[in-house]
Amino acid sequence: MKRRDFFKGAGIFGCGFALGLGTGNLSKIKNRDNNSNLEQKSDWLPHIEISLCYHCNLNCAGCYHCAPIAPIYFMPLDIFEKDLEQMYKITQGKIHTIVLLGGEPLLNKKIEEYIEIARKYFKRSEIIVYTNGLLLNNMPNSFWETCKKNNVVIKHSFYPLYNKYPDLKDSYKKSEKYEVKLTSDSPRYKFVEINLNNQKLNNINKKYKDCKKKINCAVLDNGLLYPCLIIPSVKLFLNKYFTKHILPIDKNDILNIYKTKSIDEIFEFYNEPKNFCKYCNYNDKQRKLWRHSKRKPEEWYKVTSL
Repeated sequence: MKRRDFFKGAGIFGCGFALGLGTGNLSKIKNRDNNSNLEQKSDWLPHIEISLCYHCNLNCAGCYHCAPIAPIYFMPLDIFEKDLEQMYKITQGKIHTIVLLGGEPLLNKKIEEYIEIARKYFKRSEIIVYTNGLLLNNMPNSFWETCKKNNVVIKHSFYPLYNKYPDLKDSYKKSEKYEVKLTSDSPRYKFVEINLNNQKLNNINKKYKDCKKKINCAVLDNGLLYPCLIIPSVKLFLNKYFTKHILPIDKNDILNIYKTKSIDEIFEFYNEPKNFCKYCNYNDKQRKLWRHSKRKPEEWYKVTSL
């Protein structure tokens, strides 16, 4: 498989913090304030996400990370370091962007240590802490100092219907003081239903080829690499919470990084359609007004298929 075929048609960073690239634009990756000079190279993995915790201090209906139904869990620091060390061995540090998120990553009191470890192994990568911003004003000066020292970007989302959203002016002042890049998403007036379907769908090759979530939201969790964030959400949360609607996860849907010897094996893994794609209706997603989760299956599944 040629690596340029892997990138063809993939809108890099198509996830929630998308940087606004058009499909197939591989010349230079810039985020909205045009301060990023990192080039996307065809022999680099574009992106991985790592959850520092599963739970969140928000309660968003249809959350892709399933935080409303996730247990309270913090990624063990030793596992985090072991996984990043292994990813470095496989890729020789060739991962463009590493995103530390959740749940809500600022709930993890050891976040500064995770940042230090990520930069220790990936000196050339862009590191992003992706937060909902609710705790940002309360972060100690040492957090901002750690972000500056390790050249970390902080990106916060914004949910305008949440009536207790803090004024982040102080956080932006701190970001200027410590020379830390702080950016925000556009206000999220709407949430997206994934529309998982327990009735098998046809043509998974086309579905996988057209999918905007694969690669752009690749997830690393406890030694396992997933091509998108939907598969681990189903495996770790939805199948355990909604036991009447279990969707099978096959071996080919997941890559064990400790059985992986080269970056080419990861490219091959990304290039192959996943059996789980037959249950995923992401390309037919529906947008609804943002609201609090009631932990109902219809927030994640296509109601008519239940």
